[in-house]
Amino acid sequence: CGADFVKIKTSLPANFPTDLPIGTRCASFDGDADRLIYFYPNLEGKICLLDGDHICAIFTKFINEQLNEAKTNGELINLNFGVVQTAYANGNSTRYFSEKLNIKPLVTKTGTKHLEEAALNFDIGIYFEANGHGTVYFSDKFYKLTKEGENGKEKEEIPRYIKLLSFFSKLVNEVDGDAIADLLTVEFLLRYFNWTIQDWEKNTYSNCPSFQLKVPVSNRNLFVTPEDNETKLLQPIGIQNKIDECVSKFLNARAFIRPSGTEQIVRIYSEANSLEEAKQLANELEKIVKVEALKE
Repeated sequence: CGADFVKIKTSLPANFPTDLPIGTRCASFDGDADRLIYFYPNLEGKICLLDGDHICAIFTKFINEQLNEAKTNGELINLNFGVVQTAYANGNSTRYFSEKLNIKPLVTKTGTKHLEEAALNFDIGIYFEANGHGTVYFSDKFYKLTKEGENGKEKEEIPRYIKLLSFFSKLVNEVDGDAIADLLTVEFLLRYFNWTIQDWEKNTYSNCPSFQLKVPVSNRNLFVTPEDNETKLLQPIGIQNKIDECVSKFLNARAFIRPSGTEQIVRIYSEANSLEEAKQLANELEKIVKVEALKE
C-alpha cells in the first residue's frame, strides 16, 4: 500500500476506495515516511502518478519564479540555484527543466548520498529521486541574504519574494527523507498556484512512458559502468553498441542497463512513446543481458 507499491504497480493502494471521483488528489508515503508519491484516478479507471520528479518540478518552478523576481529588483543576484537528478528521472521532467525553466539538471549516480553531495554545490539545491525521496538544501549564504532583505523593514515593506522564500525554507525539512514536510510543502504550493492535481501535471509535464526490469545474474560484476555515468556500459565489451542499436528501433526512446550495488541482479530502465514500446525495449535488453551473462 506504500509509495513504492503505487509507483511500481501504478495501482491504487490495497483497501483504497475504487469509486473516487476523477481527479481526486491522493498521496502515499512509504513505511517510514521518507518517500512521497501523489496520484489521481483518471478517465480510464487507472491512476496518474506525480512522483518525485513532479515534486521536484513544482518546487523548482516556485523557487525559480521568486528568484527571477528578486533579481529583477536587484536582490539575491549572487545566489546560484540548481536541480539534481539521477538517470532514473523521467525524460520529460529533464526536458521541462531545461526547455521551460532554462535549468539544466545535474545527473548523479543513483543514491541519495550522491544527490545530496551535488546539491551542496548550490545556494539552493533541489534533489529528488523518482521514488519520491528528496528535499531542498539552502546554504548559509541564502539565509544571510534573505535575512538582510528583512532587516530594518516593517513587515509590510519586506518584498513578497523574500517572505515567500523565507517561509518556504522553513516549511521544507532540509534533512532528507521527511515525506510529511514534503507533502505540506506541495499542498502549500498547490494553493499558491491555485492548481488542482491535474493542473499540476498540465502546467509542468506528463510522464514519458517508462518500464523497469530486474534480471537475476550469477555475477553482476561482469557489467561495468563508468564511474561518472551509470547510463553506459563499458563491459562486457560491445554490449553498449547492442543497447544503442535496440534503442534506435524506437522513436523518442532511451534506455540503460546497470548492475545493482547490493544484489546479484542487473537493472534495466527504458522509456519510449508508449508503455507497450517501453516494455518491448526492456524485454529486448533483457535478452542481451542473459546472453552476456551466459558467456562467463
